[in-house]
Amino acid sequence: MEQKNRIACVLEERDIKPSHFAKQLKVQPSTITFWMQADNAKNEKMEARNLLKAAEILGVNPVWLATGKGPKYPDGLKGKISPDTIALRGRVPLISQRLAGSWNGGFGVDWQEQIEKWIPTTLEVNRWTYALLVQGDSMSCPGGRHDFPQGSIIVVEPEQQALPGNFVIVLQPDCEEPTFKQLVTDSGQLWLKPLNTAYPMLPLQDGAAFCGVVRQSILVKDI
Repeated sequence: MEQKNRIACVLEERDIKPSHFAKQLKVQPSTITFWMQADNAKNEKMEARNLLKAAEILGVNPVWLATGKGPKYPDGLKGKISPDTIALRGRVPLISQRLAGSWNGGFGVDWQEQIEKWIPTTLEVNRWTYALLVQGDSMSCPGGRHDFPQGSIIVVEPEQQALPGNFVIVLQPDCEEPTFKQLVTDSGQLWLKPLNTAYPMLPLQDGAAFCGVVRQSILVKDI
């Protein structure tokens, strides 16, 4: 993967617009476009100060951003976004799995009393957007394109339509709490796929209720 691809990958993963990235990096949008479209030889000429600042803003390892070598995230941790450089657009309530599973166009009248804490996010949020703590390692895939390690936080949009390929929160009819998996299709059937290959795929049961689509993952270390 060339440097231009690494930049594009992280911007997409963080849901950061190139224009916003340029503003925070204090460069012209055309400069970001050049970095993302230039061939590898030109990309390697990015000034060190810009490279270090870009890595800080995106929360990635500067060596990985420059060369593709080493861990993608500092200390192997995913989701750290520099609070001084990426503008926070809102905050969302961290709620329990059980409360998330009660989603039905809204939560109960006393749902705000069950909020554990408020989580800052760079996303534009809606009335019902919420956050969940990732439990277990079924969605952990170190080194993969997507990785949701145990203890990280995911931001969920319950009013977004779930489509194959999305990471979703789903309440199966025979479960008391929802599960977090990737929605996939196989032979015309919908399945819930864990990223950790040690766990099996689960068929989406009739009557399953979607409780939201995952839009962002955040490291909890500095929250």
